[in-house]
Amino acid sequence: MTYYKGTVEVFTSYDGLGVVVWTIDFESKPEDTASVAELVQSAISSGIDGMETDLMK
Repeated sequence: MTYYKGTVEVFTSYDGLGVVVWTIDFESKPEDTASVAELVQSAISSGIDGMETDLMK
């Protein structure tokens, strides 16, 4: 990956629950697409799990 920018926003939904919007912009070589997608998916999953853990304290 040669460039990465991530933004995380949390909004309150109409029913009072939270909505997480995680937006990413990245650049990589075409041949690295599969490995980059796996890395990004893992990072987002870990990040959301971490937020949930912190918020439940």
